[in-house]
Amino acid sequence: MNNINLRQLEVFVTIVERGSFTEAASTLYLAQSTVSSHIHALEEALHVCLLNRESKKKLILTEDGKRVYHFAKDIVDKCTRLESELDGEDRKELVIGASSSPSQELIPALTAEFLKTHPNCCCTILDGNSEEIQQMLIDHKIQLGFIGTSDNLQTLTYECVAEDHLVLITCNNEHFRSLQDENILGKQLLREPFIFREPNSATQKHADNYLSSLEPDNEINVAAYVSNTNTMLGLVEKGIGVAIVSYLTARERIEDGTLLYFELDNVPLSRNIYMARLRKGYISNTAREFAELARDFREK
Repeated sequence: MNNINLRQLEVFVTIVERGSFTEAASTLYLAQSTVSSHIHALEEALHVCLLNRESKKKLILTEDGKRVYHFAKDIVDKCTRLESELDGEDRKELVIGASSSPSQELIPALTAEFLKTHPNCCCTILDGNSEEIQQMLIDHKIQLGFIGTSDNLQTLTYECVAEDHLVLITCNNEHFRSLQDENILGKQLLREPFIFREPNSATQKHADNYLSSLEPDNEINVAAYVSNTNTMLGLVEKGIGVAIVSYLTARERIEDGTLLYFELDNVPLSRNIYMARLRKGYISNTAREFAELARDFREK
């Protein structure tokens, strides 16, 4: 009996309730191979077969599997209640990180929705560029990171939770208003002074890739490099230069008329916003629930 552990029971219960190994792996933030290993270990420890593996389309429990599920569900639920009692609802904490684009609208919206059902949770939101957020995950400073790029680091997994696109923004003056009335594209304004983010910014990387795909004789006049998005928006507003930014980043100032925007090309330059986490390692129930909410936002 020493070979049975709570994690095995939790995995088994999640497989039954989610209906598949794939869904259980996603819910528990485990590799599918790890989920399979837990089930094999549990079957060996109990000397029974829990699942009918002849059925390819639908997960079917054996009679032994049904009995084990009954006990496993009771044990997992009691342990969950025990954890909740010891932790105390007033001490729950969520620590996440976000780069500039998701921090403007996505994270505030997710946090507001999350706190409706978790009013006693204290949320800590750390900011940085996409590279810094990924490093925070690796250093275990945060459990979830929301970023504008997928660097495919082997220690992390990435899941698309929102869509965005890049635009060129300008100050709201007569010159740019007239160009907007002419339906000028952003790529036709490349001779304007430019304000760039620092190289580690995901937005800047996307912008650089786009600019490098254009005609090679387009020489960019860089007026300033900045590390802060709000500084960039402020410089553009003052007429120092134009900038390529995430639409979500500038949306509020665009809608209130402070800034104008131009689509860069005939086809919008779209990109994804990702939720990143460690491929292996512990994730709290609170972070897991926040991740589920982020997935639901993606589906709405």
